[in-house]
Amino acid sequence: MRINYARVFLALGCVLALIGIGVLIGVNIGKKKHDVGEPVTVPVTENSTWYFPEDDVSAAIDANFWNYAQMAYMLVGEIPDVSFYKIPAGAPRNNYVRDRFYAEEEGGYIYYHDEAGNRLSTVVCDLSSHQEEVDYDQLAADGVSGVILRVGFRGYGTGAIVDDDMFETHYEGATKAGLKVGIYFYSQAVSADEAAEEADYVLNKLYGRKIELPVVYDTEQVYDEGARTEGMDPSVRTDCAVTFCDRVAQSGYTPMIYTNRNFFATDLDMSRLSGYKLWLAHYAERPNFPYMYSGWQYTDTGVAAGVAGNVDLNVWFE
Repeated sequence: MRINYARVFLALGCVLALIGIGVLIGVNIGKKKHDVGEPVTVPVTENSTWYFPEDDVSAAIDANFWNYAQMAYMLVGEIPDVSFYKIPAGAPRNNYVRDRFYAEEEGGYIYYHDEAGNRLSTVVCDLSSHQEEVDYDQLAADGVSGVILRVGFRGYGTGAIVDDDMFETHYEGATKAGLKVGIYFYSQAVSADEAAEEADYVLNKLYGRKIELPVVYDTEQVYDEGARTEGMDPSVRTDCAVTFCDRVAQSGYTPMIYTNRNFFATDLDMSRLSGYKLWLAHYAERPNFPYMYSGWQYTDTGVAAGVAGNVDLNVWFE
């Protein structure tokens, strides 16, 4: 039997090379790698539940989990006791930097700013019959650029449509003061037909008047006993919003949908609302909302020159 020494030496060389690589790896494994952090030992409790010790490393891991979770889901509740609502693929996302929402002086209006501190937003307040005494010139001089006026509402018990008896007064005063004007309707529609009725009511009230800001569909949860929208299916509520907005758009106005942060996730199908502007109500120091929005209502107890009592204040991007 003849031995092919060339092959033997080649194989022996490969073995020695692999041993050398293994030695190098072993040596490096034994070295401490401060630049990549310390390894984390994860102990196991008696009932085999994994947990992290309370230290900086585990805190960073926890924070990273929630940060990544919010890239794909909208969280409703207080971390860690939250419900996860999947953000639909293709839904328009905002790229606002949360730290750039701030007031430039104590007690002042909140604006959104660029990196250099320049304002990228304006101030808008919404008015209804709850604000009976308004000096519109003073409001405009105080830096408010526009107002969104309630034109009417549907009763949550009777279902009847009711005029806001301050609408015409607010409209006339705001336009004379040079304020931009938009309008909203507080809906309690329980069907697409009722939403269409609400849109027609709004359009009749506008009667072709020019407005600079959107026509807003305001949909909210009513917690009073006997509310006609109690237990309403999100698909039906979304049908109502879409019907109202499409009818408004067909008449040449810009539609918008208003509700609070959690309600967008829990009671509306966001996969169907990509084509509409959103107005977010979220009473917090800074907004935390993944979808693109054009207005952020940050308080319902705001103070504005010229308005007697509290008023809703908004950061506005139009």
